[in-house]
Amino acid sequence: MARGVPVLYKRFILLIAVMGFLVLNVGCRNSDVIVNSDNERVKYTVTFNVCGGVLSDGNEIVFYGGDNVELPVPYREGYTFAGWFRDPECTGARFYYIDSDYSNSNYEFWAKWEKNDDAQHESGAVYHITYILNSGTFTDGTNENDSYEFGKEKILPVPKRYGYRFAGWYEDENFSGDPVYRLSETSMGDKTFYALWEKLPDTGEPDNPGQDNPVIPGEPDSDNPEKPEEPKSYSIVFNLNGGKFTDGVYVPDKYITGERIVLPVPVREDHIFAGWYEDENFSGEEIKEIPVNAEGNKYFYAKWTKSEEEHLITIKAFGGGKERAYVEIEPIDNIGADGYSVFYRADGETDWQRLDGELVRFSGSVIRADVTGVCAGNYSIKIEAAGDSVTLTDIIVKAYERTCDAFKNLKSLGGYYIDGKKRDEATVIYVSESSKNTVQAKIGGKTYTGIARILAAASESRVPLIVRVIGRVSAASWKYLDYDSSNTYNGKPLLGSLDQSALIEQGYNSLDTEEATVLEGLKSSIELKDETFDSYWNMCEISKAGNITIEGVGDDAEINSWGFAFKNCGYIEVRNLKFCDYPENACLISGNFPDSDNSHIWIHDNYFGEGKNNWNVSPYAEKVFGDGALIINNVSGVSSDNNFISASQTANKFNRYFLYGNIAKVLRWWYNEFKLWT
Repeated sequence: MARGVPVLYKRFILLIAVMGFLVLNVGCRNSDVIVNSDNERVKYTVTFNVCGGVLSDGNEIVFYGGDNVELPVPYREGYTFAGWFRDPECTGARFYYIDSDYSNSNYEFWAKWEKNDDAQHESGAVYHITYILNSGTFTDGTNENDSYEFGKEKILPVPKRYGYRFAGWYEDENFSGDPVYRLSETSMGDKTFYALWEKLPDTGEPDNPGQDNPVIPGEPDSDNPEKPEEPKSYSIVFNLNGGKFTDGVYVPDKYITGERIVLPVPVREDHIFAGWYEDENFSGEEIKEIPVNAEGNKYFYAKWTKSEEEHLITIKAFGGGKERAYVEIEPIDNIGADGYSVFYRADGETDWQRLDGELVRFSGSVIRADVTGVCAGNYSIKIEAAGDSVTLTDIIVKAYERTCDAFKNLKSLGGYYIDGKKRDEATVIYVSESSKNTVQAKIGGKTYTGIARILAAASESRVPLIVRVIGRVSAASWKYLDYDSSNTYNGKPLLGSLDQSALIEQGYNSLDTEEATVLEGLKSSIELKDETFDSYWNMCEISKAGNITIEGVGDDAEINSWGFAFKNCGYIEVRNLKFCDYPENACLISGNFPDSDNSHIWIHDNYFGEGKNNWNVSPYAEKVFGDGALIINNVSGVSSDNNFISASQTANKFNRYFLYGNIAKVLRWWYNEFKLWT
């Protein structure tokens, strides 16, 4: 009989194997420099929405893929900066930098602010002043970073600029409100002031007595006609003439030569925006963009026309996002959502495309219409209701970043082409809370009813499928039962593996339908393995399927108390969804090792909240939070760019669920096969 392997040798093998596994799961992080097909470093852009604050160097930065990117800190008087966030509501992970492992796409952040408590200000307290000169210069020795003392009046300095008259300091970068020329004795807090300039006539004479027109060193005068060297960066100033920019609209304050800038669109009550003009009297042509060959600082005047007729349709808000746009409308009395017809078209197109009826709905107190699945560009939206019609223009739609592993060498993925256009042959279905069990789709010549059964049957067809989720779609979960080490529930001991129907029929537990109704077709079961019970609750299984996009409509699409399990699938996309209270996984992607068919999986622009498992039959206490938000096993060509509940909790979840779970399975396999620690 062959001799067994010595115990110490077995344990040494086990230690080496575990260390190797940890290196593979934790240490394999890609921080390589990112280059394109021409071996040139790839550039990406970060766009900042300062939300009332100020960034001294502008609201965009450009970085190279593979670099560590430190995010700038904005300033806002009376507030403390609380970090950058990936969504306008400032929920999810908080960012102060982008690690090199994740600097492989464009980013957009929103600033979160915490209002400072009112403090006692004593005489002698010193506060900071920042002057934004907008191409002006101080000639009296004043520094751009100044200060003032509480209890003493401060006269603000007057800058100079060749060919311009100084028109005052403003606390608003868009020059709304009144100019500020002094700070009173009772002024307090740090201040930022923006210089407003008015161009003088070409006569060279001062615009009014007492306002000189000095020669700034390095700028031309009558005795020195030579042009100075052209700068690379120029400022942009918008005179809104009574209008305003809505929240979330990107308003550039500078541009760089060679960069094309599309001008933002303001709004004004009872007026229609008639364009930007470089002349305050609105002569010349309307300006829609700053072209790539532009030079010099730009000053734009908003032109408005008074609405000649009263509209029954009142627009509350509108805007664009990543391959989507929206409009929110004040409801008209006695007209439901189906009484509104909404159309859209891209600039340059002549035909209007009508939105599907499911995309026009009540959302809170407004009628909301969402344009989804469109290419990047400028769009117009037209709304018709009660015999009235309103058209909104210059809505900017951005593209998703598709320079990722999941999209490598592909012209399409899921239900969309690489430019964001919907594939012509794709089937589109809409699912909401009210239709989750009644929605129908024909797959492989057979009609299936209910979203879970439709996705379970997706492998029967090669036709691309787009599932659009509207609002919150929930599933009933188990009534709460605390973990029992004896595995006895309601007086009945668990004896083996059981599915949900058997668990209910045999009286172990029941579903709580007060918060949500049952979502039919989900998989739920208890499994007994190696004398240990484990659960698998409320999972929508999709096996051996391809070309599927599951996407949220608007900003309120949510998968609540259930999740998706993709097994041996390919060309899958999940985007713009919020996952909450999942009892098992929000998204599970797994395959049969080593011959997994999982490939080209793109999970992006989602928000993963906390899981919630009401009935934990597992001895692991962590399973009260589910079994992990995003679990990826045995997949090639996968890309993930999402927000999680917080950076620290995400790290803990990874350690608790993903890494720990895999090690447990490996150790259990080693034990069963080799009895290494006996």
